[in-house]
Amino acid sequence: EVDFRFLLPVGHGKETIVSRYVIEGGLLNTGASGGDSWNPLRSGRSTFSIKPAWREQTLDREDLNVPFETFNVEVALEHNNYDFPFNPSTGSFKRLGYKKDLTSDDQLGGWESYTLELDKVFNLRTRDWARQQVLALGFWTAYVPTWKDGSADAIERPPPYEGAVLGGIHRLRAYENDRFSDKAAIYYTTEYRMIPQWQPLRRQQWLDWADIGWWQWVLFAEAGQVSPHYQIDELHSRLHLDGGVSLRVLTHNAVCRVDFAVGEEGIRVVAMYGHPF
Repeated sequence: EVDFRFLLPVGHGKETIVSRYVIEGGLLNTGASGGDSWNPLRSGRSTFSIKPAWREQTLDREDLNVPFETFNVEVALEHNNYDFPFNPSTGSFKRLGYKKDLTSDDQLGGWESYTLELDKVFNLRTRDWARQQVLALGFWTAYVPTWKDGSADAIERPPPYEGAVLGGIHRLRAYENDRFSDKAAIYYTTEYRMIPQWQPLRRQQWLDWADIGWWQWVLFAEAGQVSPHYQIDELHSRLHLDGGVSLRVLTHNAVCRVDFAVGEEGIRVVAMYGHPF
């Protein structure tokens, strides 16, 4: 995939093309690029993106008539209003996306999907024992209007890893990747993120190579559901739930995380870089 991004000349993107963040002890000191106001004309960085992508996945099952290959293009409008996108302490994030499949297969190809993501971070003040405390709330939903109902074959449906999909490293982390897939999906999450004053990792000489700025303790909970119809009552019926703890560290100015999630189908450990939202 290739991501072409166009920075709109509004908010913090009006005069600054590339943001410059000044970090002290791993936390933002000056150079915030958002969080001043909810208005995208006054705060944050707004971008319009075009992302063409191709992906093929093989599966050794001859009895499945579903697509596992896609060449698609996504267009999206995004407003990143976090003060520090890599580890925000305040602000919000909004994204509206539309994706269209361009494959030539008339039956399996040609699907379309819409996604909407809304996130918000609240600063909970510092304490004697905490350098930073935030409460992060996230919402995501997806809809595939071309999905044909009442058919045994996958007609104008995205592959099971595209569209209205839940499960994996970002949403419903206690479940396998792409565990749930249907015509519509809804997802909620909340995280309590705390960077303690106590930081023994920086005193370990054998970890000097990692350049650890801080470590962060996180409690999280998630809820989501997929449905053959975009109806509020169906999407909130028998929600899949999970929760857990996460350990995150800032190493070489990048956030790395290990999540321990517990759900209805067991325990799963996820290792990844960056916050999930």
